[in-house]
Parts: sequence; structure tokens; C-alpha cells
Amino acid sequence: MYEICALLAHKPARRKSSKPRAKAIRVRERCTVLGHECVVTRRDTSHPAPYNAWYVADMDGVELPHSFSRDMIVVM
Repeated sequence: MYEICALLAHKPARRKSSKPRAKAIRVRERCTVLGHECVVTRRDTSHPAPYNAWYVADMDGVELPHSFSRDMIVVM
């Protein structure tokens, strides 16, 4: 009886996710967007949480005229 309890008490191994955890995007942090090095300038939170828009500036300080989604930004 104790042998059955010992077998049932064992928890299954936890599976690791295949993707590494994404780094948080912060304002004034260096990143790459479409292969170009940039700096995050501001976040537009008018959309629901996972769909926030991020505005970036190139290394000369000129802000790009459009925003980018989280999957287009790679934090350094």
C-alpha cells in the first residue's frame, strides 16, 4: 500500500518552455529595430496591455515617425 502512495505522490516533471523569457522594454534603453540600433523614447499605453506601442529614436536622437510592436524590438 505504501508503495502505491509513493508512486502517486510523485509529481510529473515540469516542462520548460521552448522560448526564452523576453527581456522587459524600458524607456531610454538601447535596442535594435529591424537591424538598426535605436533607443526607446516612449510607450503608448492607449491600447490594451499586450498591444502597447513603442516609439524609438535612432542613435542621432531623431525619433522615428511611427511606433513598433514588442516583437519588432530586441532589447540589448
